[in-house]
Amino acid sequence: MLKRPFEILEQGLVYFRSAPVFGFQDVGISPGGPMDRLAVLSGNIMLGRDDYEESLEIIIPPVLKVLEPFCFVITGAVRDVFLDCDGQRTVVHHGEVAYVKAGTYIRMSEARRGFRTYFLWKAVTDSGEKKKLEGRSRGDFSASFTFYDREGKIRILPGPESSAFPDPRDFSSYPWKISSDSNEMGYRLERKRNSYPARGNMVSDAVSDGTIQYTPGGPIILLYHRQTVGGYPRIFQVISADLDKVAQFSPGEYMNFRIISLEESLEINSIRSRDIGLFRSLFF
Repeated sequence: MLKRPFEILEQGLVYFRSAPVFGFQDVGISPGGPMDRLAVLSGNIMLGRDDYEESLEIIIPPVLKVLEPFCFVITGAVRDVFLDCDGQRTVVHHGEVAYVKAGTYIRMSEARRGFRTYFLWKAVTDSGEKKKLEGRSRGDFSASFTFYDREGKIRILPGPESSAFPDPRDFSSYPWKISSDSNEMGYRLERKRNSYPARGNMVSDAVSDGTIQYTPGGPIILLYHRQTVGGYPRIFQVISADLDKVAQFSPGEYMNFRIISLEESLEINSIRSRDIGLFRSLFF
């Protein structure tokens, strides 16, 4: 078991996430990992950790007690962090690296934007490392990562069975609500204006991160903890660059889509890779 420099005093709703593990989909095990990989990647870059080193994924904030000194940063859904130590409270803002000493209690506000927050940490063994990390700031997210849709839409490609949904323009012309019947395997979509009944099952075939299946209960966006095969039409595919953004929608929110071409998707992915490279260069 990993030794962590803090303990959870009040549980909240949290998950410890480690790097996605590839190579086992043939036996039905999806790669998994954090639901918003970019949030974890950006935080770990700031701390000088491995790209997908362990993180704490937070939906309902816990209360943490610091056991050993470390530096940390939160990314993903926007919250403030409150450090209570020696009778004093300090506020740490989203995307800023801070140092905490043993005995500090860490509390967090409710999310002001987004759904999943990531708490990332790195033990510091000397004052030089503390000085190097403390105070680092990510700055404006949209300035660093320019590849997202300016209107906030989720971009999709036609899937192998896109004809199972008779009018693709209708799918992207009106918003879909994320059902409360959703989880880390997939988001179920619903809306009143849906006049296209699903055409039933098909022979099971491979699915991937971001596949949108059209089930009798409505469309489902498959996420990183999905199954590896499915028996419903794969009508659309969320582009890989937008799947992290999907994970920041909460049940009850509405999601809008934009259908794009494969060429556009490849260009967006290229911009994403460039943005990450530039962001990495800011810190190392």
